[in-house]
Amino acid sequence: MAASPESEVPAADEASPAKGASKLTLILAVVGGIAAGAAAGAFAVGPLVAQKLVPHAAAAAAAADSAKLAEGEAEHGEEGAEGAAAKPVHTIDNLVLNPAQSGGQRFLLLTIAFELKDAATLEAMKSRDAELRDVVLQSVGAKSVEYLADMAQRDSLKSELKTVAGKLFPDKKGVIRRIYFPQFVIQ
Repeated sequence: MAASPESEVPAADEASPAKGASKLTLILAVVGGIAAGAAAGAFAVGPLVAQKLVPHAAAAAAAADSAKLAEGEAEHGEEGAEGAAAKPVHTIDNLVLNPAQSGGQRFLLLTIAFELKDAATLEAMKSRDAELRDVVLQSVGAKSVEYLADMAQRDSLKSELKTVAGKLFPDKKGVIRRIYFPQFVIQ
């Protein structure tokens, strides 16, 4: 009988390392799952959430600017309001195109903002938005990936777009003050 309790004790010692290994495997699996979920959230879900938050942040910033402008008018009268007045801006969001000589393998995601001379021009641009998009797509789509990727060429691209877009409004000279690229992604 003494032999049987001793035979059970070594069996219990052999089972402990197996339990410890299974616990370690379970812990590593849980930690790995959490890390994979965090990575997926940071790289896939995070940008989508940030895109939805940006319009809200822009609206909040615009409201804050309006409040500052109202305070400026109260302190400085009419002169402060004229100096701080924002120029009208027409934005074309999320233009996607294949640059020249890319064989359809590369694309450009572009958002372009036109700073305009006055509100009347803004209304004219809104009414001719499809034509404006078309001339921008033709002009930018004729450029190669190398040209578009070169930061030194951005100013010449802006000048070209200013000229091409200005041709849509021949009766209004100098209506486009500046062009901005808030989004310019080459993939």
